[in-house]
Amino acid sequence: LKMLDWQTRMVFTVLGTSGNGKTEYAKALARVLFGDEKAMFPISGLSSVTQLNDYFRSATGYVGSTEQTEFEVWFENQKHAGGGVILLDELLSFAGMGPAEIAERVQVINRLYDLLDEGFIRIGNRKLDARSFVVVITGNALQEFFDRIEDVPDAEKLVSRVMGSIGEQEVIRYFKQIGIDAPKVSRFGEIFVKGPLSRAVSMDVGRKMLKRMVANTLGERQSQIDFVVDPSVLEAIVDRLKTVRLGMRNVNKGIAHLVTHPFGGILFEFPDAARVELRLMDGRLAWFVDGTEVVQRRSVEEGVDRSEWLASSKIKTTDTVITPQLNSVVEPEKRILSSLQLRKTAAHEVYGHWMTSVLMYGKNTVEAISLIPGDGYLGFVRHVTEKEFTGETLTSILKRVIVLEGGHRILFQKGIFAVGGGNSLAEEKKRHDDMGQVNKAFGRILSNQLLPSIVDYDHEETQMKFKRLMREIMKGVTDRVLLFGVKSDKFTAAYEKILTDRFLHQEYLDQYVKGIAGSLQDSDFVFLFFLEQVISERLTASDTLTAEESVLL
Repeated sequence: LKMLDWQTRMVFTVLGTSGNGKTEYAKALARVLFGDEKAMFPISGLSSVTQLNDYFRSATGYVGSTEQTEFEVWFENQKHAGGGVILLDELLSFAGMGPAEIAERVQVINRLYDLLDEGFIRIGNRKLDARSFVVVITGNALQEFFDRIEDVPDAEKLVSRVMGSIGEQEVIRYFKQIGIDAPKVSRFGEIFVKGPLSRAVSMDVGRKMLKRMVANTLGERQSQIDFVVDPSVLEAIVDRLKTVRLGMRNVNKGIAHLVTHPFGGILFEFPDAARVELRLMDGRLAWFVDGTEVVQRRSVEEGVDRSEWLASSKIKTTDTVITPQLNSVVEPEKRILSSLQLRKTAAHEVYGHWMTSVLMYGKNTVEAISLIPGDGYLGFVRHVTEKEFTGETLTSILKRVIVLEGGHRILFQKGIFAVGGGNSLAEEKKRHDDMGQVNKAFGRILSNQLLPSIVDYDHEETQMKFKRLMREIMKGVTDRVLLFGVKSDKFTAAYEKILTDRFLHQEYLDQYVKGIAGSLQDSDFVFLFFLEQVISERLTASDTLTAEESVLL
């Protein structure tokens, strides 16, 4: 906050995963700059343009145009007090939205142009100066980068690597995909991307949560009761309930269920208590009041279900003890990939896609390789858009097919079917996976009439025969390219590195390829050599070929 030049930068944005304290930033900003959390006003739920009227009042002549909104009252008061923080909470949250919902949210953002770009607010027919206010925007945009990191001991390292991969261009690319171009992104001011909290920070946040919740429970009795919580209790709650995907959201609920709610019940049953302790004993939560262990008992009296806290020494064998325990809170589903899945995905991405692209183009054409899962994939290779990589010549298309086929063929050769490349995507997305792209590539060869030997391009049966034969040919070529690359042992170091690092940046990949460039064969030679090999072998077996296939070959 001290580094933020808020007097000249009125808007800033905090994006990232759930439960990592984005909203708390706005509260902290209000405290630091304006002395009180009440100097912040949260504006949330802006899923449609009409909901803006709940805060900014519609123009004269419309329903509600004469009634002051709660925001308007707050704004006028804070303007006289020197300004405040306007929190546009979750304005940039798009996870789980469909195209229509995203389009509606983009319209809302466009309507906020005056506030974000010029520092003015339109309320009714008035245009008010808001330049003394700081605007904070939050949202789960970019959450997809972190969403499927497993809950494993080295998760913090993976988060750090993902954070390092998200630069300005990644942010611009993300928003462009949902209909917000670069000039509009600039309205969001300084953009901060926050990943899941580290364990150390989570523990610190947990202690603050606990302190605040206990203070609310004690009320005026804070100075009268000594409440001590064993640090291992909070550690157990955080370790059980914090996840990469949900952050601290469940921790808050866990503290309430396991600590503050029982504490409130004990205060009711023991109004004269001077000291209350919560300990973790052999994995069990144990409460003590003035040195005596107490438990919560459930009983049914005259058909009425009731619970009470009493000394454990008074419990009978027939009594039901319901003291809240760690196993009574539902542990969130934790995402952990097996070592076999990691190795299969690493082979798919590094050998299958990246190695084949290096062999086909003679250089690195990749921005990043990731083994961090996302929505419908276990890893990815992100290619740089290159002229030769997207060209429409017969050679460029067939090279592209080899790169697409590579991920599946590398694993098929080893007797393991591919797990990446879109195999796990939802059905409606199938056309975007690797094999869908291969089919499209063969379609472009036909539509661009790149093989003169095929006369009847438009005939469906001819198309099917062509695609089947081309697929068989290119599978054979791809297998030979893969075998050539793997046997050379030039790409093993990158395969081993991604198994530990889980993310390889373009800078590393560029340097890697430069290091082996002197020993690489000419890319066109590699392509044509193996293509000629496969075609020659098929022509040799001419007794099994149809006349059409012979002409095509």
